[in-house]
Amino acid sequence: MKHFFDVKGSTGNNYTVTINVTDDGKLTAGCTCKAGMNATLCKHVIGIINDNEEFSDLLQAQKYYYLYEIFLNKSAEAEILKKEAAKAKKQFSHSLMKE
Repeated sequence: MKHFFDVKGSTGNNYTVTINVTDDGKLTAGCTCKAGMNATLCKHVIGIINDNEEFSDLLQAQKYYYLYEIFLNKSAEAEILKKEAAKAKKQFSHSLMKE
C-alpha cells in the first residue's frame, strides 16, 4: 500500500514523500526533492518515518534497520561537529583579525 505525504522543505518548496509498504511488510520510500529524485535518502523521508509509529515499527523489523540507526547517530554527530567547526572558525577568525 502506498502512502503519500505533502511536506514543506526548509526552503519553502513543497515535496511529496511516498512510503510504500509491500504485502510482505517491506518499506520503500521516495521523495520529489532533488535528493530523492537522485535516489538518495532525504530528510523529508526521515521525518515522515520518524513521525509515524507504523513506519518506524515496520522499519525496525527490517534486517537493515541497524544501518538506519547508524545513519541517524552519525547524522546527529555530524551536526554537532558542524556547529563546533563553525564556532572554532569564528573564534579563529576573530583572533586572526585582531592583529
